[in-house]
Amino acid sequence: MNGRRFFKKLAAAVLSLAIVFSVSAGNVPVKAASMDQLRSKQSALKQQQKKYESQIAKLKNDKAKQVEYKNTLDSQIKGLEDLIDNEQEQIDTLNAEILQKEQEISDKEAEIKADFQRLKQRVYALYLTGEASNLEIILNAKNIMDLADKAEILRAISKHDNDLMNQLRTNINSIQEQKKQIEQDRKEASAKKTDLESNRSLLKQKSAEVQKVIAEIAKNQSQVEAAKAQVEKEYQATTEELNRAIAQYKAIMAKQKGGGKTYTGGKFLWPVPGHTRIFSGYGWRTSPREFHDGIDIADGGIRGAAVVAAANGVVVVSETAPSRGDAFAKYGNVVVISHGSGLVTLYGHMSKRDVSEGQHVSAGQIIGYVGSTGNSTGDHLHFEVRVDYPNVYTNKNGTSKMGKAVSPMSYLGAG
Repeated sequence: MNGRRFFKKLAAAVLSLAIVFSVSAGNVPVKAASMDQLRSKQSALKQQQKKYESQIAKLKNDKAKQVEYKNTLDSQIKGLEDLIDNEQEQIDTLNAEILQKEQEISDKEAEIKADFQRLKQRVYALYLTGEASNLEIILNAKNIMDLADKAEILRAISKHDNDLMNQLRTNINSIQEQKKQIEQDRKEASAKKTDLESNRSLLKQKSAEVQKVIAEIAKNQSQVEAAKAQVEKEYQATTEELNRAIAQYKAIMAKQKGGGKTYTGGKFLWPVPGHTRIFSGYGWRTSPREFHDGIDIADGGIRGAAVVAAANGVVVVSETAPSRGDAFAKYGNVVVISHGSGLVTLYGHMSKRDVSEGQHVSAGQIIGYVGSTGNSTGDHLHFEVRVDYPNVYTNKNGTSKMGKAVSPMSYLGAG
């Protein structure tokens, strides 16, 4: 928002200059304050360019860090994907073992069923034959050989029955253990699948987040670069306009020859006829310690006294300067008259101005009246002489001004 307001103000300043320069060379010359504003804008645009360059450098560094972070994350993703593949292979192996165990259980259950059928048949056969007890068989033996044969038969039958029962018991226990193992394997496989899906989801989320950050940084960089390009464009336009303004001003001043309108040497007229007391001269003041760029003319009854042009020239500034933010701040009602070749006189703190910008004036012509406007503590006229106007100089107080202030006494005659 601040940037848009700045560009609007800049466009307005440039448009104002374009309107000024659309008139003929003999009309209103360029307003000096506008060129000062253009210089200020030019400086501000330079600072803005540096700011954007710094922002772009930072964004590029941040983007590089984000890309490095993404590459690291991609490596982590690859490692976790390998782990996922390994665990998936374990899951597949567990599932295969579960299928194998289920088949073994099925086979054992069939075997148990067959053995159980044989056991039932054995019991049924005993029931049908009404076979005597082992003791009866031994007592009824005809001889030792018959006894041995019967004992062997009994032992074989008993062993077969015991083996059959033991096999049934073993198979049943094995089935129970295999079922437990299958259930455990299924739980382990399910847990592994849950962990893997969670890891996949997390990695997908992280990767998307990094891509979003990189996209946002690229977007920000693009916006900053666009703003920087706009500032560079405005800076170039302002520089060109400033150069044109200075060239136009100098051209206008060069054409102001003849008709007694250009300073050709000699003494200036005293700016306040009848009032010659210099209250404060040109140079360093002691309290406060500061450099005074002109002279202050003040004595009793000076309020309302006429202020006259010190020499022939053209009024380049006639305004009520504010206390801040203006090329002639603190001067109150101020008039600046160009006498050609960059030489100007300045008249400040007047109560009233009687001339307008662009007006040709003659030496001794009334341009205003003494007062105490602006940064003033009493009625007086502040009078300055500046050279090399409108180029900007920094005075000994560190204040930027248009033109270089010199001692007025070198130009003034007797009051």
